[in-house]
Amino acid sequence: MSPGIRVLLVDDDDAFRETVARHLEREEFDIATASGAAPALDALDGTVECVVSDYEMPDASGLDLLAAIRDQRPSLPFVLFTGTSEEGLVDEAFAAGATDFVRKHPNADTYTLLARRIEHAVEDHGPAADREATPAPAEYRHFLDAIGDPAYMTDAEGRIMGFNERAAELTGYDPDEVVGEPVSMLLSPSDIERGEAVIRDLLSGSDDRTATYDMAVETADSGTIDLENHVALLTDDGTFRGTIGVLRRSENRTDARLRRLHDATRELMATADTDEVATLTLEAAQEILGQSIATVRLHEDGMLVPSYSTDEVEEMFRVQQPYPVGVTPLGKAFEAGEPRVEPDFSTVEDDYDHGPIQSAAYFPLGDHGVLSIASTERDAFDEADLQLATVLAANAEAALDRAAKETRLRKERDDLEALFENIPDPTVEAHMKDGKPIVKRANPAFEEVFGYDSDEIAGENLDEFIVPPDVDDDPNEFNERIQRGESLHGEVRRQTADGLRDFILHVVPHDVGKRVTRGYAIYTDITEQKQRERELARQNERLDQFASVVSHDLRNPLSVARGRLELARETGEDEHFEATEHAHDRMEELIDGLLALARQGELTDDPIPVDLESAAKSAWETADTRDLDLSFDDPGIVVADPERLRQLLENLFRNATEHAEGATTVTVGGLPNGFYVADDGPGIPESEREAVLESGYSKGGGTGFGLAIVDTIADAHDWDVTVTESDAGGARFEFTDEDPTAG
Repeated sequence: MSPGIRVLLVDDDDAFRETVARHLEREEFDIATASGAAPALDALDGTVECVVSDYEMPDASGLDLLAAIRDQRPSLPFVLFTGTSEEGLVDEAFAAGATDFVRKHPNADTYTLLARRIEHAVEDHGPAADREATPAPAEYRHFLDAIGDPAYMTDAEGRIMGFNERAAELTGYDPDEVVGEPVSMLLSPSDIERGEAVIRDLLSGSDDRTATYDMAVETADSGTIDLENHVALLTDDGTFRGTIGVLRRSENRTDARLRRLHDATRELMATADTDEVATLTLEAAQEILGQSIATVRLHEDGMLVPSYSTDEVEEMFRVQQPYPVGVTPLGKAFEAGEPRVEPDFSTVEDDYDHGPIQSAAYFPLGDHGVLSIASTERDAFDEADLQLATVLAANAEAALDRAAKETRLRKERDDLEALFENIPDPTVEAHMKDGKPIVKRANPAFEEVFGYDSDEIAGENLDEFIVPPDVDDDPNEFNERIQRGESLHGEVRRQTADGLRDFILHVVPHDVGKRVTRGYAIYTDITEQKQRERELARQNERLDQFASVVSHDLRNPLSVARGRLELARETGEDEHFEATEHAHDRMEELIDGLLALARQGELTDDPIPVDLESAAKSAWETADTRDLDLSFDDPGIVVADPERLRQLLENLFRNATEHAEGATTVTVGGLPNGFYVADDGPGIPESEREAVLESGYSKGGGTGFGLAIVDTIADAHDWDVTVTESDAGGARFEFTDEDPTAG
């Protein structure tokens, strides 16, 4: 914004003049008004920095006013602001020395455009107001003369400062005829507009300091020559002073545009990014068609939304409206899927504001949207333009298809990544190398369960970290099957941060059914399920023991009782009643043992750390150990159900009392992963050491359940029981964890 710019607004329509004045004042311009050419000349003083004038007025036209102003203020910026659609008026205005041309439309966007054009006019021409163009400095003239190609130089206001002999020969002009004149002497308004866009781009701070574009130069004999303009900026301490350009004949304007189309196609095919595709398409449209008003609209929910636009469109429309499919010419082009041209927008009837646009062409981009190219001139597009733009749009559509596919693939990868990271089961992605699963990455659940960071095991053989020695499953089978592209799952036992645990291993190859080198291993923890299965197996074993005792051990005393009862009935002798009583006592003893055996198979509470020495002393007091002594060998701490541990120790102490004849001492000691109970009696023969733990095994007339109960309690704790010989030659019972790291 340039606040305070003094503008003289000339228009014979009082209401419209006041409306425009209010809008410009909101933009912080200092506005003076006049109702015609004569009042405007009376109001023209040294404070006016720009004149904005209507064309058709009662006393004189806007161009008549321009001619009169040029006699007084040769360089005063002048903007012709008119709704007249008279053919050739734009070229006539610029030829007469107008700084800019804006068409009237009664909407805020037009007023905003007018404000920007006034700013540009003052910025570009104000500093040089009221002075004639000066020829190029001597050093530049020598430079121009040294260039072997036609060359020219302009000042910041677009007036020609230098024109070398080669340029004179090419165009037919004498250099003296050209120097000091505006470039409009040689160029059409559309080429001037394109050149200004190129200069603005170079001034925007981009890395490029030169640019090349095609233009048509009018010759002295009223003909035209198609040329390539290689232009560079002239700056002084960062201030824009003008341009220097080298002119070369295009081999053919159509060939040049085809070459640019080929380049654009190559660039579009090299990208799969929607933003870049749209940007490249707009740049190519400007360069190939020479039109700087272009927009890519994308289709969203039945609307064509302006998503990407050139700078000129942004300046022309403060807010661009979305258009519904099938309503406007643009929407109809998208709906039909075919290019559409509107050569004269004055004939278009719809409810949408098209601003100063006079003609436009629309090129569908498949299902993605529409490329629209417009002009402030009527009938701005010829058949060659349409053919080139149609090919450009087809290439842009293919690039957008690829971008959409890449977006879908990227989303799928992101979804897979999110699934991999958030799946609750430990998961590893691995690739096979020499038959070994080499870790690519592991998810957070794997890191937590197995205790290895993903970075720590990346590039390593997974089996070496988590497969324990002497496992029942064969890891090589899983590795071979994943290479064959076969999905599978099976039960495995793996070493985790908390010890050995049971899992269902799901092996998922990356491409099912094909020979692959990478896939996923997903571990679902079933340790608790396996523990329940083992407990069920123990319960079934105890049921078998019950059945055995009921069918065999209880049958004997029951048979004795029946036989003695019959004899007692026959003879009446007391000894038969006594034998029957002894048989009943034996059955009661067996039943009590069975109940004890059944109850010891389940823990009464969760295992906790228990001081083994204290537990042994408590059990010793209730075990009726007679004259035996209790000693300790660094017993330590054991993780156990306190009540069941005490019952285990009581049974071991009673066993030593009843069966270790001659024993004097029972010792309780610690092991690296458990504990032991030993005596100094005669010991247990090696051939009987496994049998003593079975239900009903007894050589001393007992029930045979005491040591079976010990084995049952140990099994409930997942302890291994080993019967061996003590250091003193007696019996020694060792209890060790199945998993040394558990608890």
